[in-house]
Amino acid sequence: MRSVTDSLRLRSNGDPANAKRKGPTAATQNTPRTVFADDYGFTAKDATQALQNALDDPAAKRIVVRNMNTPWLVSKTVFLRSNKEIVFEKGAVVQAKPGTFLDNTKPMFRALSIDNLKIIGKGKGKRRATLKMNKSEYTQSEFGHILGIDGVKSFEIRGLKLTGAGGDGIHVAGAAFRTAKPGVRSYSENGVIEDIIANNNRRQGISIDSAKNVIVRDSVFSNTSGTAPSAGIDLEPTWDFERLQDIFIENVTVRGNDGNGIQLALGNLDNRSAPVSIDINNVKVKNNNRSGVTVVLFNSQPKDPFRDQPDGSKASSM
Repeated sequence: MRSVTDSLRLRSNGDPANAKRKGPTAATQNTPRTVFADDYGFTAKDATQALQNALDDPAAKRIVVRNMNTPWLVSKTVFLRSNKEIVFEKGAVVQAKPGTFLDNTKPMFRALSIDNLKIIGKGKGKRRATLKMNKSEYTQSEFGHILGIDGVKSFEIRGLKLTGAGGDGIHVAGAAFRTAKPGVRSYSENGVIEDIIANNNRRQGISIDSAKNVIVRDSVFSNTSGTAPSAGIDLEPTWDFERLQDIFIENVTVRGNDGNGIQLALGNLDNRSAPVSIDINNVKVKNNNRSGVTVVLFNSQPKDPFRDQPDGSKASSM
């Protein structure tokens, strides 16, 4: 019987594969038309419709969300579209409007079954572009993600601070629910998630449920708390038809999370599932409340890959 864990590698800082990996990138647009989202009806009381109108404009390929010196308040899910680049300017803040998303079942931004998406944040430090929700308001459920990436082909997410989600900072999965269906994507693919700060989210900094050829690198996932599992990074298929293939976690810091730092929960896969291939390389894992890195296979007890590597080598715990 073939194991679902056909390829699981955790490497130390000295591995030659530590060199920068180019990885997949979203398709570029030729001479894109740039628009400013505030020209589509921005109001300080509720900017949801301005954002949606800009995204729905078929002629708009590059949408700039400017720093309005006040948050862009969002009261319901904003749906992202194919062949778009969304750029959040330095200092721009998009925030869930207080008193909304209280059922904690819907993401603030959702990309569903689309192609070729770029989400780019500008700025550093206190001026970093920020997408935020209001974690203290969410006392039930766990699916109020900031970015929901569901069945997306070719995407980039870079340069953002993500904080206060009722669920995950970023959630990557397929578009199929409960059962695989013809024509419905069961995973997202060809993605780069880079230079992200996901801090103080409620369920996970990032969850990857079902994906192929996705790189997460040069990012920080920290201080997750509020509802289980409360991991920094969670790789966890929900159904047996989902997959984790060619997933690369590189040069990330995972710290201060109430659960595990990095959690690989593969118990919902079986011998009919696609082979798993995950490469975790050059990570800093510290001050998490539970394990640094935990692997759960089927219904077995968690295994600590820092004590016994899959290739038989030893590594010290962080």
